[in-house]
Order: sequence, then structure tokens, then C-alpha cells
Amino acid sequence: MARRNGKRRTRSRELMGAAEVARELGINVSNVGRIAGIPEPLQQLAATRVWDAEEIREFSRERARRREGNPTQREEARA
Repeated sequence: MARRNGKRRTRSRELMGAAEVARELGINVSNVGRIAGIPEPLQQLAATRVWDAEEIREFSRERARRREGNPTQREEARA
């Protein structure tokens, strides 16, 4: 934990909005809410939903592993 002026601060988590989630997943931002199994957002703001960045990165890694093991999805991705 960082200290500033003698006070203890906790480290804040990295956040992602819908645009960052879409970029991480390689999809269009309008499709973010349609992805099965995506983690629940932490908060809904006026402009966007907000996710924990590490949860999204882990989801992205798992999604890529599942897609690599499914030849049908690989072929659809190439089309």
C-alpha cells in the first residue's frame, strides 16, 4: 500500500469501459453485452458500464483457449 502524507492508501483497481472491453476481446463495442459469460460489470455509469480490467483479461484468455479448441469457431472467425 502506498503512503501519502503519512496516510495509508489502498491501490485502486484498473477499470475498463465498454470500448476497452471491446478492444481486449477483439469485437465491436456494440457487441460487448452479447458475449456469453462475460463478467458482470462493477458499475453502470451514465456513459458506460465499468468492469475490473483483470477480470476481463482473464475472461479474454479463457475465451481464446475455448475458441482454439473449437474448429468450428476458428473457421467462423476466418470468414
